[in-house]
Amino acid sequence: MANISINLLPPEIGVSIKEKVSRKKILRISILFLVLTIILSATILGMEIYQRLKLSEAEKKLNNTKEQVSFLHEEEILSFVLKNRLKSISSLNEQDSLPPQSFNLIVALMPADIRMLTFSIGKNGQTSFSGDTTNILALETFFGNLTDSSVNEGKIAAAKVDNLSRGANGNIRFDLTIILAGAKAKT
Repeated sequence: MANISINLLPPEIGVSIKEKVSRKKILRISILFLVLTIILSATILGMEIYQRLKLSEAEKKLNNTKEQVSFLHEEEILSFVLKNRLKSISSLNEQDSLPPQSFNLIVALMPADIRMLTFSIGKNGQTSFSGDTTNILALETFFGNLTDSSVNEGKIAAAKVDNLSRGANGNIRFDLTIILAGAKAKT
């Protein structure tokens, strides 16, 4: 007899209690689903904001790097140009150019009593020289030095007196055209 149970409640109440329990389950499941959806949405939104910040930082670094590369590229071009200029200057310094060479040669051959008034070198290497002196022997020595290849070491191809005059005060003024051995003179 213990297995016998008597249900005194009408069947509608039992059905309504079952419906209430199933509604509570559905409500709990819906609330749980809603909470999970909100958490998942917040997580996805947070990840998107984090990725945007990281992307923005990466773009800033990329722009800074591009600016640095551009600046270094300009400096590299400038360095290349300056290096080429330095090579050109060095090659010019290594060459013994005609103007200083001819000036140094004439000054070395010139006696102390002769004063240099003008000195010019044309494009063809022809040198014009004007001077004056009161000492005729110094002038003869200078002309001898210009024409004697053993004294000028063969560096002078020709020397021509363009003008020679003596003033009332005893000064002797002269104009010379000197052609160095390495110069291309016009005839």
